[in-house]
Amino acid sequence: RETAGPKATLGQQMPPGGWGGWAKAFDDSLRAQERMGGIDPRVARKAREKLWRAARRSGDDQVRQVTEVYHDLVKALEKGEMDPFGPAVDFMNDWSLPSR
Repeated sequence: RETAGPKATLGQQMPPGGWGGWAKAFDDSLRAQERMGGIDPRVARKAREKLWRAARRSGDDQVRQVTEVYHDLVKALEKGEMDPFGPAVDFMNDWSLPSR
């Protein structure tokens, strides 16, 4: 399976629908991943909680918090708590993290 490059980098441009719309779309992808049995429900719940805390932030703090959510989900992938394919993984691949 070939993976396309990211559509955009977080923090470098406003996501379509603004940050609130982006956070809802990410939340929806996590819920879909969970419905498919592709993520441990505890991991999904924790990620969604952190995601919504991040959505209430602004600027670099917001991107830093979303980066933490991405890192948590990558750890879940490595531990087998999340499938390597599915809506949440696709969403994360669409929105890359800024390189620091």
